[in-house]
Amino acid sequence: MQSAYHNIYGAHCIGFRVELGISLKPNDSIFYMMYNDEPPHTRGSLTHGHTKGAVGFDKTDGFWLVHSTPKFPYPKSEGYTFPHNGDVYGQTFLCVSLNYDMLDILGSVFLYSYPTVYDSQLPNSYFRENPNMVSILTGRQNRVKQEPWFDETLLLSKGRHNFRCFAKSAEFHKDLYDGWLSSRLKYELLVETWQNGRGDIGSNCSVGYKVFNIQEITFKDTETVQFSTHKDHSKWAVSRPGGNW
Repeated sequence: MQSAYHNIYGAHCIGFRVELGISLKPNDSIFYMMYNDEPPHTRGSLTHGHTKGAVGFDKTDGFWLVHSTPKFPYPKSEGYTFPHNGDVYGQTFLCVSLNYDMLDILGSVFLYSYPTVYDSQLPNSYFRENPNMVSILTGRQNRVKQEPWFDETLLLSKGRHNFRCFAKSAEFHKDLYDGWLSSRLKYELLVETWQNGRGDIGSNCSVGYKVFNIQEITFKDTETVQFSTHKDHSKWAVSRPGGNW
């Protein structure tokens, strides 16, 4: 297991100060949005999606950062800071580089996940080409209003890799994994989620493709590093051995 070269509290961590702080300097040619179910400085909304991330684009390309850290990132005006509550538990980060034509396709995902947006900039020059983002950030129709209450969207990264985005509305009234993904992917799943909150969902062996909660993580190359799900705030899932996911 390798350690990072940079301290997570430093300016170089995950390139955020460089990629976000500098590239999003005030001008009306940049689109960005930050969302978090537990935003910095304010209470989250129980009616919005449990989802965290940041998006930044110019008219050529951009990025989508998906993560699991509460109160992160801070609003653009405050610069890069990693919240100290984020270092206690394991977290996940996934950053995908995308061409500009993917921006409004990404917006269609947010109509289902209904994020809590706490900082954003939507220049007028983006309105015509990005109606989904306009709906989300102006409140015209910031979430789906009718069935189907779930969505599968394909995003193509700049590196020509396909990313399948699975999103659901609260109106779906089912768990994402045993209510949809296991049957959609046709594989049994191992799922790591936050098991310290209210309404924890147990493993489900009653569905056609079973879904199991991960209880403990051990790293193969160093058995001295291990932790239980109660010390892991990351969210992810993999198919059981023999699967393709």
